[in-house]
Amino acid sequence: MPPSHAESIRSDGEYGIFEGSIDDEVVHGHYRREGTWSPEIQALLADQLFPEGRGSFLDIGANIGLVSIPLAERRRVRCLAFEPEPRNFQWLERNIASHQLASLFTTFNLALHSEQTRLCFELSPSNFGDHRVRGTALAEGGAERNLIEVPACRLDDLVRVQDLPRPVVAKIDTQGSELRVLRGAERSLPHIDHLICEFWPHGLRRMGDSAE
Repeated sequence: MPPSHAESIRSDGEYGIFEGSIDDEVVHGHYRREGTWSPEIQALLADQLFPEGRGSFLDIGANIGLVSIPLAERRRVRCLAFEPEPRNFQWLERNIASHQLASLFTTFNLALHSEQTRLCFELSPSNFGDHRVRGTALAEGGAERNLIEVPACRLDDLVRVQDLPRPVVAKIDTQGSELRVLRGAERSLPHIDHLICEFWPHGLRRMGDSAE
């Protein structure tokens, strides 16, 4: 479902103007209130992993682009952004366009997973960074969450990571589906120089996976 004009809001901060949901209290809400998002990750990416301004960044769980867009602006690295939720994805594309970065981005409106399939996706009404694949257990408040279906593919089937400009850095933030993403990236992982991965044991257990 595309975002409607009524639910969109534009916020200005350290990384420029970003459009997102007026209902998102966490990701875009934090940017709206504080004018920044994940400054530690930004410093790690721009100053330590891409200091020379070349390479490729895989943003897996890209949301509206608050990680990949500032990096692309600072270091002009090639970005591949994966975001399954349709509204977040449309804001991501709008933000890429408004920052005039389309030449540096390839975007994918899907979930990365261990197989090609379609997934049941639980939508958080107030945290647009906490949409989740429905696992073996409901998310907190899962009974009240709206459900949509999203396409899913393996990274190995979408991208020849070995052909990307080096260094290759991947960030995986998929609310407990990280192990499924990694299982679909077995051929790609040897060609990824640095991996930043959320580790959330409860989220992993929701998917029927083990933190160990």
